This record gives sequence, C-alpha cells and structure tokens, in this order.
Amino acid sequence: MAHCNLLNNSFHAIPPLRSITRAHRVDSPVISPKAAVNLGAYTGEKLAVCAYESAEHPALVAYDLQDDSVAWTSPCEDLPQAFAAQSHWHMERVVSGVLMATITSPDGHTKRHVFAANPKEIVAYNFDGSPVWKRPVADVASTSGDPVGSPRDLRFTAQNEIVGATRGGWIIKLNPVSGSLLDMYRMESSVFISGRSFPGTLRNVRSSVVVENRLYLVVEFDPDPEFHLHRFLRPVYVLRIDLHAPGARGAQTSIKPIDQATRSSGVPSDRVQIGVNQSGGSPAAYVRDDDSVVIFAGSMIFDRRGRQTLITAVEDRNGVMSPCWHYILEHYLGEPLLSAPALHNESGTLIVTGRPGFYVFRNATTANPRTAEAPTFIPAAQVVADEVRSHADLVEAGAPLALTFDTERHEIVVVTNFRATPTSRTEKFGFLGAFTVPLNDTAAPAPLWCQPLAVGPDGEILPGFGTYGQPALFQYRNSGNSKETGVIVNTVQTGTFIFK
Repeated sequence: MAHCNLLNNSFHAIPPLRSITRAHRVDSPVISPKAAVNLGAYTGEKLAVCAYESAEHPALVAYDLQDDSVAWTSPCEDLPQAFAAQSHWHMERVVSGVLMATITSPDGHTKRHVFAANPKEIVAYNFDGSPVWKRPVADVASTSGDPVGSPRDLRFTAQNEIVGATRGGWIIKLNPVSGSLLDMYRMESSVFISGRSFPGTLRNVRSSVVVENRLYLVVEFDPDPEFHLHRFLRPVYVLRIDLHAPGARGAQTSIKPIDQATRSSGVPSDRVQIGVNQSGGSPAAYVRDDDSVVIFAGSMIFDRRGRQTLITAVEDRNGVMSPCWHYILEHYLGEPLLSAPALHNESGTLIVTGRPGFYVFRNATTANPRTAEAPTFIPAAQVVADEVRSHADLVEAGAPLALTFDTERHEIVVVTNFRATPTSRTEKFGFLGAFTVPLNDTAAPAPLWCQPLAVGPDGEILPGFGTYGQPALFQYRNSGNSKETGVIVNTVQTGTFIFK
C-alpha cells in the first residue's frame, strides 16, 4: 500500500539491498512508460502492482517478483481517463494509492485482493487479476448530492472495511467483498479568525494513517465559496476521526462526526493546527506501548522571516490531540515538503526529505519533547554515489523514501530518487540510489549504490525526472533458493525498473 503500511512509516521489514547485480527496464508495448507523479509501485509477497497514467495503456500492471514477468494487467476500460492528456505532469487516469490486502468473506474464507481508485471508479481484483467488483464514483456522489472527489489512497480498518478520504472532504467506507457503501461523512467545519466565523470543508490531499479503527489525516481548510479567506490564513490540521461511532445506532459502520469549533472553545480536541496554506507530504505514525499515537506531518508557517517549512509531531493520548514538538527546516528555504517523513520504529529515527537533502531526527518518538534531539542535516550530494556527484553541479532529493534496517551493521538503509544536473548542462537526470544512516552517531552516512532511471537503447544515460513515487522493496528467491531483496520503481515518464 502507499508508504508501505497502515502507519505510513515507509519501513520494509526485510533485509536491505546493499548492492545491485541486475538492472532491468521493463520493455513492453502493452505497458505505459508514464507513472507521472503518483506513488506508483506496491509490493506483496509474490506480486508487485504498479499504477500508470496513460489512457492508452492499462492503469494497473502486476509483476511476478520471482522472474520480473507481467502477471496480469487491468482492462484498459477500468479506472478510465479523468483528465486531458495535455494536463500538467501528464496526469490522465490519476490512480490513487493501490491497496493489496487479505480479506475475510462472510463464509469465513480469506482471499487476497487488489483495490484501486481514481476520480471515476473504485475497483477490486483477485490476486490473479480477475475482477471482483467495480463501482463508479458517481454512484457514491449521487448518495450525497455533492461531488465526492477521488480518494487519495485506500486503507482498511480493524474490521476489514475499505476506507478512503477524498479531495472533496468526504470519508467513505466500503464493503470490501461487494464494494457497497457502508457509510460516508463530509468533514464540514468552521474556523474563527479575529472572532469571525468562516464555514467550510476540511479537504484531504495526502495519504492517510489507520490505527485499528482510527483514521488520521493531514487536512487543509477550504472555506465555502461565499466566504473569502486568504490562503495564508487557511489552517492545516492533523485530524483524528473515529471510524466506528461508540454508542451510536449502527456503530459497527457509522463514522463519528468530527468536533465543531465555537467562538469561545478554540481548536477542538480532535485536531491540532500545524500550519497554514499548504500541507507538506503525507503523515507518518508511531504507536507507543501505552497505545498513544504520534503523527509526524509537514506544513508551512509564516513568521517575520517569511515562509518557513515545518515538521511537527502531534500526540493522540486518550482521544485528545496535542502538539508534542516541532522544528523549522531551514535548509528547505520555505519550500513545501513533497514527500512523507520515514520512520524506523525501533530506534525512533525520523528521516525527512526535501530537495536540498535529509534531516535525521534521533529519539523522535519520545513522549517528552525536552528529550527530542536536534536533527542532523545530510546534503543530498553527500550520500549519492561518487560517479554521479563528480559530474554534477547540483544534486537534489525530494522523493519518498524506502527504509530497511541492517541488523549486523546497526544502520538504516535508505532507498530514494536523486536528481542530478551535470556540469554545463540544464537537464536533470534521475537516479535511484541507496545510502546508510548509522545509528552510531560517530559514523557518517555513506552512499551504497546508484542506478540511472532513464536509459537509451544502447544503455546510455538519458535526461529524466526519475520518480516522484516510492521505491517498493520485495523479496525473491535466487538460483540457490535463498531469499534476496529487490526493488521496483516506475518513473514519471521513462519506464519501470526492477533492480536486484
């Protein structure tokens, strides 16, 4: 699923990929080279599923992780085109985060399914690609009378319900077996600025976090059309929603309404304001031993120096949301975060990525904000391979991270996209690279490997953005039947790559 798991922490519980022995670009006229800026690749035990944007090719392609072959493709008519081909970043189908999940049917049998959505449809397939159900988003919209919008991603609750939060401000819950609507709720709310009430809607534009039956979102306030509120005054919140309303009739499917602000009460206890104007990347979460939850999220603030980029930790303890700590990311010069922070749970190490490089926060999950350590900043050029750095005037990061942990060396291994601008050139070249973040403070981060994400017919490296999606790691068996780690990534417009 998006960002690897329900907590969005981008951590893969498999051994790291420390070197590359085989690089394979998928070459098939059936498969689109364009993933645009969607998250893109998702892996299970035996299959990887990638999402693509071209309306002339299948929206979903499943790959066999053992031999890299195409296992199945979705019908071209599924998840139909939502935008014109000339739209920004070549977004056409706009496929939301793919969910691969094991679902228990009413007769007690379990079955693996693949779910996906876009602004036109929500679909479900068996793991062999055969259809299970397909539901037009318009069917859901007709229930409300208002546009619902596309789910940013799909998740599942402790009761195996499918849940999605949409750009239109709706929470929808679906029966995973039939696709029927279980409940829906619009996040309507008001904010008070200088004593004046502004009614509007809390809109979701990021991936969500699910803990049991609690949904955590980073939402942006959008005032109703007749109420003008400058975008620099529009709050951004971390919001908690209970997906099962306790004590309510039909509580097994009812979504609990969010709290409403009043002129005197201030911000309700189910949310924390973390900034204004624009959120930054999807949130990541950590569940403590006492069941309290910490949400890490990026945003923007404005102070006397101008626009600032901020990372905030928000705590949910006994249903009350409160700020834990925050930090201004000065190296990002006010640019919004484009990607979710990544977290290594065991060590409490949080890694935040932006174009200039990476912030590493030690002890980020602490319950005591006074014990949170100041972060270390790692320039992107420091952890890209020498053969790229030595020929580039500028090296940038900014795509989602995939984390693993090397137990023998006691270090985190990060896989992500780099963009390099060579000396005397203006084009950017995309590379997938890996580097280490040792838990020992005395050891320095170091590059491991780097592979181009745009290649010509003779193997020459070509310009390209690489990926804005998350590399998806997986395990397969080598010729000796031992398990090894690989990674699959699809790019903005230069194809899909598998590295082993």
